[in-house]
Amino acid sequence: MLRKIYIILVHTIRVLAKKVGLLSLLESRRDRQSLLYVRSLFSIYDVDDMVQLDLPWWTFAAAAYVENFLRSKNGEANVFEYGPGASTVWLAKRARQVAFVEHDGDFAAVLRRLTEGVYNVSGVLIPPEINPRQALVAPSGRVGYENCDFENYVAAIRDAGGPFDMIVIDGRARNACLKEAVKHVKPNGIILFDNSRRERYRLAIEQVGFSPLRFPGLAPALPYLEETTILTRGGT
Repeated sequence: MLRKIYIILVHTIRVLAKKVGLLSLLESRRDRQSLLYVRSLFSIYDVDDMVQLDLPWWTFAAAAYVENFLRSKNGEANVFEYGPGASTVWLAKRARQVAFVEHDGDFAAVLRRLTEGVYNVSGVLIPPEINPRQALVAPSGRVGYENCDFENYVAAIRDAGGPFDMIVIDGRARNACLKEAVKHVKPNGIILFDNSRRERYRLAIEQVGFSPLRFPGLAPALPYLEETTILTRGGT
C-alpha cells in the first residue's frame, strides 16, 4: 500500500516538475550522476521514461561496468536477458544482438511497442506453469508465484542463439536462471544478477563458482540503496 501511494505521489509531482521545467533542467545536466539520479526518481515504475533517459534499472556503478565491458566488444556483444525492460533498449544500442524471455503477457506487449523497429532485439513470451502436478523444478521466491513453475522460462536460453557475452538475470526464478546461465555464457563473458542483496539469492550466487563483483549503491528511480552483482570466471 505504501509503495502504491509513493508511486502515485511521485508521478503527480512529476507533472508539476515538468510544467515548471525542472525535468528538462535535470536532463540537461545528466553528466552529473547526482542530478541524473534525482531526475530518475520521477521514473519509478515508468519504463517509457527510463527508456527516454537511456538508463537500465541496475545500480549506476554496475551500469558503468557493463558500458565499459560492451565497449570492449566493439558493439559485437551477444546478450540474453531473463527479464527485459528499459535495459533491453539500452543494451540494443550497445550490443550486436539482444534476446530475452518474459513471463508476463501484458509487459511483453509493452516490450514489443518499445522495441518496434529495433532490428537487433528478439524475445519470447513464456508464462509459468501454474499448479503443476509434479514438484516445482524452477520456483520463484516472489510473493504471488508460490505455485508457479518457471522450468520452460528458464530453458528458453537454450534456443536463443548462444553462447552469450552477457546474460542478465532480472526476472523470475533467478536462482534457477543462474544455474542455467553458466552453461551458456562465453568463457570471458559476464552474468549480471540484479537485486543481489536479497537474502534468497545469496547462496546461489556464492555456490555458482564464479567470482562476484558486487556493486551496491544508488539505482535509477529507487529511493533506497540497491545492489547489482556482476559474475565472471575470474579474469574478466
